[in-house]
Amino acid sequence: MNATTTGFGIHAQVQHQVENTEHMDLPEDFCVEDFLGSGGYGTVCSVRIKATNDVVAIKKCKKIFTSKTLAKRTLREMKLLRIMNHPNIVHLRAIIAPSHRLSFDEVYLIFEQLDTDLAQIIRSPQRLNIDHIQYFMCQLLSALEYLHDGHIIHRDLK
Repeated sequence: MNATTTGFGIHAQVQHQVENTEHMDLPEDFCVEDFLGSGGYGTVCSVRIKATNDVVAIKKCKKIFTSKTLAKRTLREMKLLRIMNHPNIVHLRAIIAPSHRLSFDEVYLIFEQLDTDLAQIIRSPQRLNIDHIQYFMCQLLSALEYLHDGHIIHRDLK
């Protein structure tokens, strides 16, 4: 599935709401199942696509035109993640086209859903042994090398 062939933007839009978050304006064949997190970047929810039964993570990037910096950051993320292909970098599966192309202020990015992320591991009370630390560092450095080979600098590695 990719952003140019999915046709997500032509589906009827339905508002979904999950506890602890605002609504998500998604195609009607998407069912929001769980709230995964939020921050300055937006909100992420676990979503089941009814047609395929796939579970994905959808990131709602909100108020993307409130500043030139935020608009550039959002566009940069979309452009870079579309071309990334590395086992230790989350895969951007698609971008949902806005329902109102002339007056939108949010974008929905569809990612593979992962079991956890580095931020959750860091916050976990479970003590990591040296094997765990080496494993995570190897993954992190492998992804970082991939980015640097593409002349990309990442500012937030968690």
